[in-house]
Amino acid sequence: MLNKFSIKYKILLGILIVLAAFFALNLFNLYSIDSIKNSYNKMISYAQKMNHILQIEKSITEIQREALVYGETGKYTIIDKMISNNDEIKERLKLIRVSDIDDQDSKILNYMDKIIDEYGVNISQLVKLHDVRSKLVKEELPIVFNRGSNLLKEEIKKIELLKNKDKVLLYQEALQLWLESYLKANGFLRERKFSYRQEVLEFLSEMEEKNNQLLVFHKNTQEQYEQLGSEIESFRLVFTQAIQANRNYLSLVNVVMAGEAHEFSILAKKFSTKSEVELKSLRNESANIIDKNLLIVVITLVGSIPFLFFILIYYKKNITDALTSITLRFKALVEGDMEGDIPGLNRYDEVGDLARAADKFKEMGENLNFAKLEAERAMRIKSEFLANMSHEIRTPMNGILGMVSILSETKLTEEQQGMLNIITSSGDGLLTILNDILDLSKVESGIFSLEREPFSLKECIEHICFLFSKPAMEKNIEFKTVVNWDNLPDYLMGDITRLKQILINLCSNAIKFTNNGSVTFFVEAAESIDEKVIVKFSIVDTGIGIDEDIQDSLFNAFTQADTSITRRFGGTGLGLAISSKLAEAMESKILVDSKKGQGSTFSVEFQFDTALDILKEDKDEIVEIQKSLRILIAEDNRVNFLVASKMLTRLGHQFDHALNGLEACELAKKNEYDLILMDMQMPLMDGIQATVKIREFNENIPIIALTANVMQEDQERCLKSGMNDFISKPIKFKDLKEFLYYLDEASS
Repeated sequence: MLNKFSIKYKILLGILIVLAAFFALNLFNLYSIDSIKNSYNKMISYAQKMNHILQIEKSITEIQREALVYGETGKYTIIDKMISNNDEIKERLKLIRVSDIDDQDSKILNYMDKIIDEYGVNISQLVKLHDVRSKLVKEELPIVFNRGSNLLKEEIKKIELLKNKDKVLLYQEALQLWLESYLKANGFLRERKFSYRQEVLEFLSEMEEKNNQLLVFHKNTQEQYEQLGSEIESFRLVFTQAIQANRNYLSLVNVVMAGEAHEFSILAKKFSTKSEVELKSLRNESANIIDKNLLIVVITLVGSIPFLFFILIYYKKNITDALTSITLRFKALVEGDMEGDIPGLNRYDEVGDLARAADKFKEMGENLNFAKLEAERAMRIKSEFLANMSHEIRTPMNGILGMVSILSETKLTEEQQGMLNIITSSGDGLLTILNDILDLSKVESGIFSLEREPFSLKECIEHICFLFSKPAMEKNIEFKTVVNWDNLPDYLMGDITRLKQILINLCSNAIKFTNNGSVTFFVEAAESIDEKVIVKFSIVDTGIGIDEDIQDSLFNAFTQADTSITRRFGGTGLGLAISSKLAEAMESKILVDSKKGQGSTFSVEFQFDTALDILKEDKDEIVEIQKSLRILIAEDNRVNFLVASKMLTRLGHQFDHALNGLEACELAKKNEYDLILMDMQMPLMDGIQATVKIREFNENIPIIALTANVMQEDQERCLKSGMNDFISKPIKFKDLKEFLYYLDEASS
């Protein structure tokens, strides 16, 4: 049939066939690109839904953990956080509903909404149950106990006047049982040991027997019998109610809320699994479309070469090569390969849209990797900074505190000893603050180890006055102290170091930001109950004041009122942040009342127990060591060596000096030493390398790390290298003396 047509029509027919083929190819390319875009958008949608589900599961776990923490602490800030997490979960569920979901997903989300609503109700119920339990345990049970104790004590006083020893003995036994009942009751409610519960009931039964004995043997009147019996029954009733309240609270947390959390986790897993399957299907579909598109393009191009070579070049340059590159690149991105450039970004057609979508996907992956590397780099810098800061500050402090320690062993006047005590106290306070600052994780989490020792409030106040009188005088301002000693005991139980740290920071800030007028330090008893007292400290200045809109951010780390404050007065803004964390650890809060240009008032209240028995400082000296030890000091710092050498000289020991690890190894080979004091950081060979070298030829000699590196990893490195122990700088004469004494005792 083709022979009937002329060459003209055959050529035209061939051209039409080629054009039709290319038209069909373009349609397929457009369809493939649109399919890939749709698949990519769906993949992003499913990925977002899965991310929401993961965050929701994390929030559920956090709520459950916080419920347990709230049961221990009772802080309402935890409840606020639980409610916030619950609201966040609701918002994420709403975001999931915005995306395309089917009927099955909708049903799962409905169940999730129902569980979250129940969770919100349970959080409110949690507060009520906790309040009921707290009232029974902290108020009603102590009231009943105190009432019964007072009744028994009053009767004992009356009977002692009558000199009835048998009756006194019965009442004393009853009082002892009453006390043991209260202690065991508290132990059970705190630790939930069921043996304690049985002991409480047994003690109460024994008390009833004692009460009956007093009545039977006519040692008590009917009224006394009924009073004591009533208190015993009241104690049993309140204890039973407290047990039930505790059981109700734990049941809500461990059974109801835990069950809801488990049910929610199952639903989330089901939803997540379904999304993973659909996401995997989409990825496979996208890969198949890409592979199919690539195959069709290649076949079409090969078949079109005999008909129209120049058209092939045009298509190859403008469509085929570009589409092939972007499809292969997109396939590589789907498979996780983020290397290489994305072609076609400058185009404004469908290929350009796909290229920009792929570039956005690549950017997200690169940003994630970059953020990870930056985070790891920041952690390394932080660790190195903390280690270097610790070493550099502790090295001069070793010289200061070491010489002070040696000086304290000499004969001094009373005035000199007083000044030396203040220097020592200030140095110890600085060292404590240094340790707190270096331990950034502890500052950020608010976890502090508080001491509970008797201290003199009067000496604390005098120390504050001594520290700030001179700085105030240098600024030509007045530093006043106003103390109301009514209901304010001198001796208290608490952490004097933390208290001084807070007060020093507040007073220092007040003087720093006051150029005219005065700074007044107020101390008074805000409340005094039994053997407890709430002491209120207030620092009032006439300084520059603070704008009300920035007062809430004062206690954030590295924050000051504005940048001009830093330029004028200096400082990092860390003092108030540390003070705030310390106050929270001591169950208090620093309050601020200030107006711009009218001065500021910082106040804080702490509850202390009164110290009835004051522990006097033990003045006994360690028995002088009879044996003179030969010691090798490996230390490159002249001041640190001078401190250690003077201490050893006063203790009657002989010593050699090595300036680096190499010299320490050579001296350890030539001589026999009883002890090696080894610094970590030295030139040529550090203390770690020197210890490893010495252990090759001497496994028995004690080697003690004597260094300013106090990080946990530094201690582990010392012990791992073969050192026997670790003494951190700054060294105190008394500590070194005791250490050498016990070393001599162990060796003998």
